[in-house]
Amino acid sequence: MAEAVAQFFRDIIGNDSLTIILIAFLPIVELRGAIPIGFTMGVKPIFTLLLAFVGSGLAAPILLWLLKPVLTWMMKIRWFKALAKGLDHMFTTKAKQLEQRALLKGKSTRKDNALLMKLLGIFAFVAIPLPFTGVWTGTAIAVFLGLPFWRALLVLLGGNLCAGIIMTLLMLFLADYIDYVIIAFGVIVFVLVVICIIKVIKHVKLAKFDEQDTAPQQGKAE
Repeated sequence: MAEAVAQFFRDIIGNDSLTIILIAFLPIVELRGAIPIGFTMGVKPIFTLLLAFVGSGLAAPILLWLLKPVLTWMMKIRWFKALAKGLDHMFTTKAKQLEQRALLKGKSTRKDNALLMKLLGIFAFVAIPLPFTGVWTGTAIAVFLGLPFWRALLVLLGGNLCAGIIMTLLMLFLADYIDYVIIAFGVIVFVLVVICIIKVIKHVKLAKFDEQDTAPQQGKAE
């Protein structure tokens, strides 16, 4: 099974290194999926880790620069307006949750201490290779927290490297069960895609509700 999946990507892309980088760049999949594929291809573990790290890490600077402008542009297009508002609402909610936890752990609202706790929160969020805790989601939360570009990029890449090391070590211990790992990961990705779609739809509805709720208040203020 694992060899069939690896061969499928080989046939499409034609280069093992580029295959690992491109798989790692994909949202949800990221290096969590790229590292098992790299092991199956027979790429050395250290090179698999580095290639997966590069591929998944590419998303961080791109999203830090472009996520807000792209969402702002989408909100101006009728066809994408609802989706953009739903994504905006979803990531704003996640950012507020992380910010509240950071402030509670820091036991202070001082600006410097609060910033440090937010950065550590993003690092921990990305470093643990669990569903929806990769670079894509972590970067989106960092953007909505308003974190400084270079500091956010540093903790995102640091957390991503930790996640890659954990995944590589797991694959070394589970090398004899790589088929089961890839099958399980494929099932998890499918389920997560469905969950992601449901979440976005939910936040689209919540964003519309918030708009309707604030409209009367604005009218009264006027």
